[in-house]
Amino acid sequence: MSNTRSNALRRGVALFEAPPLAMLEVKGADHHEFLHRVLSADVKRLDIDRACPAALLTAKGKVIASLVALRRPDAMLLLVERTAQAALRVALERYVVIDDVTIVDDPRAIFGLFGPALATLERIGAQLGALEPYHCTQVTSPEGDFLAIGDDRLATPGGFLIGDADRATKLKDRLCQAGAILLGDDEFEVARIEAGSPKMGAELGEEVMVLEAGQRGAVSFDKGCYIGQEPVCRVNSRGQVMRLLVGLRVLGDRIPAADETLRSATKDDAGRITSAVRSAELDAVIALAYVHRSCAESGTELEVEKGGLARVVDLPHIPVDRRPLVCPSY
Repeated sequence: MSNTRSNALRRGVALFEAPPLAMLEVKGADHHEFLHRVLSADVKRLDIDRACPAALLTAKGKVIASLVALRRPDAMLLLVERTAQAALRVALERYVVIDDVTIVDDPRAIFGLFGPALATLERIGAQLGALEPYHCTQVTSPEGDFLAIGDDRLATPGGFLIGDADRATKLKDRLCQAGAILLGDDEFEVARIEAGSPKMGAELGEEVMVLEAGQRGAVSFDKGCYIGQEPVCRVNSRGQVMRLLVGLRVLGDRIPAADETLRSATKDDAGRITSAVRSAELDAVIALAYVHRSCAESGTELEVEKGGLARVVDLPHIPVDRRPLVCPSY
């Protein structure tokens, strides 16, 4: 990401035309109880137009899908990464037995609007910028009404707008004319790594326990039974997470590949890199990695498999006023 385009996110307004998100709608007379029973978060506590991070786990507490659950008056919307949408729908349908529940793909367009200058970008930007993370409201534009949900995954004010695809295209064009800078998937990837936000297929998946990924904000420890609850609560009570998701500052210009292994002075198998990019904002190569808990202290120096050194750093990589809720916490 160039400095000019990086500035759009960290100092201006960035518009992500097609963020890597999709949406499921879960409705029916039993939809609320059903999701409370299967998801890791306490969705029963949600007021209408409020959301929370959540996950659907395997029986062993590993991550099938990481998501945001948004309560609407007559349904629950699940925002999930596009790559996990089908797996989430299939897995949820497997647990519907006699429940009055319908699970469908929601075809509406989703686009992201983020940056500290949102208040200067027309009324719709000011409305979104004023939303707290995981709060939702209807916003109005000349193109029509959109559902807005505040989100902190990029460690800057903003969130997502959801609405009719044709109207969304017109609104995006007008917002860009008004000063928003259009950014793509690669730039979203840089931004989420700068913020320390894990994603499915990299930091999250069915080989990773939800607490290894530090996703405590997506888990309830006192709501009662849900799929994967027993191993999650056992790991939490015994403090047995042996690897942690950390940030790395890579020394030099080479961007390591995902799955390159790491070695410390005391441990040959110290961990592995999950994602790495060059950050124009920091003028450095940064990464996310799973490392053994003995190597997770900030400042620990690690050798990278295919050459070079990396140093463990605190997340987020960038200085922020408030850590994203999805940033790893242990």
